[in-house]
Amino acid sequence: MNDMLNDAKDNIQSPEELIQKEIHIKAKQLLGLETLSSVYMLAVLNMILMGDGSSNILNEDSLKFNGKYGFGDTDKKFPADAFILNPPYSASGNGMNFVERALSMMNKGRHLY
Repeated sequence: MNDMLNDAKDNIQSPEELIQKEIHIKAKQLLGLETLSSVYMLAVLNMILMGDGSSNILNEDSLKFNGKYGFGDTDKKFPADAFILNPPYSASGNGMNFVERALSMMNKGRHLY
C-alpha cells in the first residue's frame, strides 16, 4: 500500500486530490483475507491502532473465497490485478493450491508477490 500511496504523492499535486486518492486506494484497491479468527482480529486491531480502519480485511478462507468482498457493492467481484501471498506452506501441496487459486481469480496481468 505504501508504494501505491507514494506513487500517488509523486503524481498528484493537489492536497485534496491526494486525500481522495488515498481513500480510494484503501477502500477500492486493497483486500485482505485471513482464515484464523485470532489473526484476523489482530489485523483489525492493528489497523484501528494505526489509524487505518478503512482498509478491507475479511475473516475468510482464501481457497473458498468467491471474490465478492462484502463492502459497498456486494454483488461485484473484487478487481484483483495482483496478489501478495503468504500461504501456510505446511498445507498439502506446499502452498501451490493458494497460488493456483490466486491466478484463477485475477482480472488481468498475472503478478504474484
